[in-house]
Amino acid sequence: MNPTKALVRDAAGNLYGTTYNGGANSAGTVFELARGTGDTWKEKVLHSFFPRPSTDGSNPDGGVILFSGNLYGTTYNGGAYGWGTVFELVKQGNAWTESVIHSFNQDGIDGATPRANLTAVGNNLYGTTVVGGANFDGTVFQLAPASGGGWTESVIYSFNDTSGGAAFPSGGLFYYNDGNLYGTAQGGAYGVGSVYKIAP
Repeated sequence: MNPTKALVRDAAGNLYGTTYNGGANSAGTVFELARGTGDTWKEKVLHSFFPRPSTDGSNPDGGVILFSGNLYGTTYNGGAYGWGTVFELVKQGNAWTESVIHSFNQDGIDGATPRANLTAVGNNLYGTTVVGGANFDGTVFQLAPASGGGWTESVIYSFNDTSGGAAFPSGGLFYYNDGNLYGTAQGGAYGVGSVYKIAP
């Protein structure tokens, strides 16, 4: 229940998305819609998230992206520390297996409570968290493939709402062909919102 954000489509025409609530554990789902005959569609729940005290994420609020044949997304809550996660779903035969690839910590460095979709650039994934970071005003983070498998997360920018700065980003990032990332946030010179650029 309560589907969030846009759907994504694979090469076969199937659609994928998330619901913030519902599923077997009432903590949200990732679902697939496969086209049937005529204008009919068949829905299948690929993963039901688990609420705490499980270390799985819960309440996905940003949809999913398809990247290298897998599905990736974020959850607003849950994970090892309760501040949200980045998750991966890998297809194995006709089933999908979910795993948490990062749990946000909100430790004065890491971000917390992501609400947006991820963006893939090259081999890396990028996203935002609404709060957390060095100033508790949100972050832009990167997930890079680690040697030997897995992912390494790093905060590449901590927002600061002092002096007209952007803060509390709840939207995703757009990669433009100038090599920069763009997004929207609260704050700004007039306090009613901003568009920001993250440059390498």
